[in-house]
Amino acid sequence: MIRQISPSAIYMGLLAAFVGYSASFAIVLAGLTAMGANDSQVATGLFFATLGMGLCSIWLPLATRIPAAIACGCSLPRRRSHPARRVC
Repeated sequence: MIRQISPSAIYMGLLAAFVGYSASFAIVLAGLTAMGANDSQVATGLFFATLGMGLCSIWLPLATRIPAAIACGCSLPRRRSHPARRVC
């Protein structure tokens, strides 16, 4: 299996991880800040979001035997008429 890994596959994997992490980072940061979290709470939330994404990014491909990427957060807006209903 190691022989099948090419430099372009490694590059694309790192690029996908970076894009997924940066998008999730911005969404989680905005959400925590909007909830009124202070700096230490935001840092803790981002740490555990990163830890969760990392563990899931290792576990999911091992469990399913297919390449998978994990992203955290949701960027879909909520409807104002239903504030308690979750969109994602």
